[in-house]
Amino acid sequence: TNGNGTIMKVTNYGAILQSVIVKDKNGNMTDVVLGCDNVEEYYDNGPSLGAVVGRNANRIGGAKVVINAITYELAKNDNGKNNLHSGPDLFQNRVWDAEEFAQDGQGVEFTLVSLEMDQGYPGNFSVSVKYTLTDDDAVMITYNATSDADTIANMTNHSYFNLEGHDAGSVLDNEVYINSDAFTLTDSELIPTGELCDVTGTPMDFREMNLRHICCYTEPLSADVFIVEGQKMVDEAMKSSYKIEAVYYRDEIGEEAMKRITSLS
Repeated sequence: TNGNGTIMKVTNYGAILQSVIVKDKNGNMTDVVLGCDNVEEYYDNGPSLGAVVGRNANRIGGAKVVINAITYELAKNDNGKNNLHSGPDLFQNRVWDAEEFAQDGQGVEFTLVSLEMDQGYPGNFSVSVKYTLTDDDAVMITYNATSDADTIANMTNHSYFNLEGHDAGSVLDNEVYINSDAFTLTDSELIPTGELCDVTGTPMDFREMNLRHICCYTEPLSADVFIVEGQKMVDEAMKSSYKIEAVYYRDEIGEEAMKRITSLS
């Protein structure tokens, strides 16, 4: 808790960010992070709510990596042939060591040692994740890792945020700023191709505070394309077998495509 009354809650199970309770513009305390009420609910955390993901976040095609001319086989936990989030033995399901600190804010540092060949990767991998709550209500996450052999290190936090409150429903009225000039392209199985694409002129440009509704389609635009907006799109996708392949802003799809919108109301 800082001097403004803002509260950050974390747990050493999975080094998970559980909640951030902060005043809204009317002075009401609001939890803006999606999380669980107790540790037991995180045991089956399919969406990885608030979790630290590592050693590698995202997908690795073919579930194998080549390091120094040696091929390392990983678990095939995505589509039966790729690896996702270094699973199935995830960092989010482990108990981390924890130590509180009070420097440049208040927070907790979590540490974990991932031994040689853990998750299929070489090297003894020692990782530290620091959550800091600053005096101006920012939550900062800092990662540090060392290994005694060349290995993969690509970590992230998997939190979901709703600045109107975790139980407020749609996030379409949230404004987003992402300080990035490029994004990574993926193939039809969401495997990164390695190509970095300039965000300029694309829907991925969030270098200025941005609030625009998005649309989603499931295959190249055709007569049976499925296009929906916002939360309805998310809800429908979650209960269907649609394969989402691309995301575009509504006003950038074009008039002809928008004529084929399928209404879910």
